[in-house]
Amino acid sequence: MRALLIADNTPWPPLGGGLIRLAQVVEAVASVAELDLFIVHDPKRSRIVVPPNIRASRWAGVPYPRTSRQLRWRLEWAVRRGIPLDVLKARADRAPGVALREWARPPYDVVWFSTAHMFEWTGRPDLGPTIVDLMDLEDVKAKLRAGLLADRLQRGEPGSSVHTRLASRQARLNSSDWARFQRSVAAQVDLMVVPSDMDAARSGL
Repeated sequence: MRALLIADNTPWPPLGGGLIRLAQVVEAVASVAELDLFIVHDPKRSRIVVPPNIRASRWAGVPYPRTSRQLRWRLEWAVRRGIPLDVLKARADRAPGVALREWARPPYDVVWFSTAHMFEWTGRPDLGPTIVDLMDLEDVKAKLRAGLLADRLQRGEPGSSVHTRLASRQARLNSSDWARFQRSVAAQVDLMVVPSDMDAARSGL
């Protein structure tokens, strides 16, 4: 079996819950398949050193997509609903997607994306049966943030301001966008993976 795994960070050393999860996924896939590993990361902060126990046939690393100018992504977010703000900031840079298509050697029996961000940032490629890992339910996180900001405003806490009100509104809209985005991704791939039964229920997918 041939597998391609597209990771949103260098999982080694596995510092923190997200990297521990990613490292275990890479190890699990490598134990049952001939693995191609494609890592999108910040070269200034991490160096890719694949541990000897990971049987990766091939691997490559490319930089994160560059964040577009604030005016561009804010305007796009204002007029094009359904794509979360965090995704839009770097969506304009097609370099990771181009690099992946040039490097990959399909067909693959399974293609695993470590986040929905990566699936979007690489242009939603069709390289084989595809799995997207929702490590976090970003719509739930944004909704909770909006609620916390609204509570601050309601209590009249020091520092509550027009900025806080706008941030709360933006978080509510972004929560809705994340929900739509996750549904859009789910409709296009073969399987979505979440960490728990509770997350599966809350995702609505």
